[in-house]
Amino acid sequence: MKALNMQGVVMWADSSKGTAVIWCDDQGELANVEPGQDEETRSLLVVGAAVSFDLDSASDVRRARNLRGSEGGSRSALASILAHRLAGDAKARDPATDTLTCVA
Repeated sequence: MKALNMQGVVMWADSSKGTAVIWCDDQGELANVEPGQDEETRSLLVVGAAVSFDLDSASDVRRARNLRGSEGGSRSALASILAHRLAGDAKARDPATDTLTCVA
């Protein structure tokens, strides 16, 4: 399967290990970043960072490869909203800044 170009937001990261979890703009399963990234790529592994990447979904796990910084920089508020929604933690959100709308 050919890798797809994707945009996303880093939801969780451990830059010392070179691992991360990314929310993908196709709203599918989260993508994993695996160890072995170069130093430039590791600098992108910051919660809330907007990134572009190649999505490899050849196996059961979606993998983000060839990470690049994305125009627009940080989406830390979006990362926080998504993380709390995934956890089902409605109390941790700030309704005044929560502008993400889900359409069913």
